[in-house]
Amino acid sequence: MAKVREQTAAESQLESGLPSENSGEIATVSKEDMAEAAQFADATKAKNEEAMQTFITWLAERADTTDEDQYAVMASILSEMLASESPEEVMRERTTMRAAECVGIPLLLHGFEIRAGDFEDSLLGFYAAMTVSRPGLEATRILVCGATKVLMKLYMLDNFDQYPQAFCFSSKKGKKGDILDIVRP
Repeated sequence: MAKVREQTAAESQLESGLPSENSGEIATVSKEDMAEAAQFADATKAKNEEAMQTFITWLAERADTTDEDQYAVMASILSEMLASESPEEVMRERTTMRAAECVGIPLLLHGFEIRAGDFEDSLLGFYAAMTVSRPGLEATRILVCGATKVLMKLYMLDNFDQYPQAFCFSSKKGKKGDILDIVRP
């Protein structure tokens, strides 16, 4: 038996004022309805533009505070080195990782900093330096990502200020390359 999709109230209301497909009638819309629709579209556009401006302002303000945050990152790397018990541990690589290297890997987000700069996957001129760890491990790493969707989600997570947060990166093909996102594992 085939599933039949139920019609939403909006679709039903829209169709009630339209002629049937094969009736030969032409649908007309009143000037009042057109004005109301245009007003609604303008209000929606203004609301979206305001939200985007708030987001960009947040990025810029967070990027201005990174000098202190970079000190914290350096202090973290030094403390890891001081805990080393062999020359091999001292000499192991302690670089940041790129988000594209971690797609599908479950991680815990402990916090993040926003930094200004030219980053390869950033359309906005900002990127996030995220402090992450693998679930069940104490050691943290810095992971960098400039993907717009990721920055937007970090913006929203900043409002909740609840860490750690379990997540993983997902990737899908876009017109100009892969689109990164953060989702629940």
